[in-house]
Amino acid sequence: TNTQAPARPNNPAGSAGAAKGDIAIAGTNSQGVSNTAIKIGVLAPVSGAAGFLGQNEIDGANAYFSMINAQGGLKGRKIQTVVVDTAFDPAADVTGARQLVEQEKVLAVIGVLGDASASYMTAKGVPYPVFGFHPAGFSSKYPTTYPVAGNVVDHVASLAYYLTKIKKLPIKSTAILYDTQNINIKPWTDYLKKAWTTEGVDVKSMDPFNLSDGNCDQLVVKLRNLNIDFWDAGQSLGWPICLAAAARQGYKPAYGIGGSYHADAKFVGGAGPGSDG
Repeated sequence: TNTQAPARPNNPAGSAGAAKGDIAIAGTNSQGVSNTAIKIGVLAPVSGAAGFLGQNEIDGANAYFSMINAQGGLKGRKIQTVVVDTAFDPAADVTGARQLVEQEKVLAVIGVLGDASASYMTAKGVPYPVFGFHPAGFSSKYPTTYPVAGNVVDHVASLAYYLTKIKKLPIKSTAILYDTQNINIKPWTDYLKKAWTTEGVDVKSMDPFNLSDGNCDQLVVKLRNLNIDFWDAGQSLGWPICLAAAARQGYKPAYGIGGSYHADAKFVGGAGPGSDG
């Protein structure tokens, strides 16, 4: 951001009249920055079956920015947020990104997945902090995207390693549940499988399942018949539906069911008794 103060080449940082680390640059303010405010966009899934996850994102951002504003803001500028609902729809994510950058004129955008809008954000040079569930968000192709959590491949690899090498559970077979709709991780399923096979575990089934599928009973029957040792079910927003189905059928593999990737109480609680443990 630009303070609109004249440059002081003869006044080194830390000397009188300048705070250490400050740089004063003459010229106009950046997009989304005025003399009194900094505008930040938020892409959040606030509608749909998992809308509460987006509300958590908004509440978290606003709580932090409110704290900053209460302390005087940034260089006297108060942070303002503009929210666009994506409903966990990649197409809506891209449309929302364009709206925030081109119409709302925000300085930066906070998102969730980090793949659908990454190319656009890079082309526009917009800083884009994201949760980062998709591996694409971690690619050097998108230098303005900043993931703040782990991606799904890392998550599964860590899970497989932890259970087999740290917990030393004698897991010999598993099945992987994955999303293809709201959080489409189908392009990386080969890597998810390899994460387990590297640890000597046989992946007996790879099963797509989405929130819109609605019923997981037949899949639970299938996995019971496969007699797997552990169910890696955490890679889908439909996780609560499948765990609820497993609970109804009294099914749990010998070494449990993995997931969810999100610790929100409403999301986990959606599995009902299936979330126990």
